[in-house]
Amino acid sequence: MLRPEHVELLKEPEAPGLITDQGFVEDVIDTGGQTVVTVRVGEHLLASRRLGMAGEGLNPGVPVFVGFRPGHVHIIAEPATHRSGP
Repeated sequence: MLRPEHVELLKEPEAPGLITDQGFVEDVIDTGGQTVVTVRVGEHLLASRRLGMAGEGLNPGVPVFVGFRPGHVHIIAEPATHRSGP
């Protein structure tokens, strides 16, 4: 799991200390004080939260680079299945 404030939209395909990939803008929601940009990377959707009008020029279908620091990834394990018997 990645929190939206930890997903960065980048101008270049590489950035020091970040895991990066290219994706395409799916959606842009401007709530006034912040903008949430949803990016499709392969079959995955990532949300990037940006302060203010930071979504200008980002429209659905536009290619973008995304990046995040490895330490910001949180792994959530699948729940253990209940076993009956010995």
